[in-house]
Amino acid sequence: VDGEDIVVWHTFGLTHFPRVEDWPMMPVDYAGFKLVPEGFFDRNPTLDVPEDPNGKDSSDLHGCCHAAKEPVAEP
Repeated sequence: VDGEDIVVWHTFGLTHFPRVEDWPMMPVDYAGFKLVPEGFFDRNPTLDVPEDPNGKDSSDLHGCCHAAKEPVAEP
């Protein structure tokens, strides 16, 4: 399918069998579908992130965002 136009004709229907509980008002029935791509990318696109211009990574932020870890004394 590479380089081809993809067309999907999706048909769905809903059959309702009336019940005594439906009177005087019918409850809501839902119908739908979801398109979920699979194999769309050759690799994970979130890994294509430019480097930090300051040359730092998240491990350099421990002083800014997280408290320094003190050693725990053993009893």
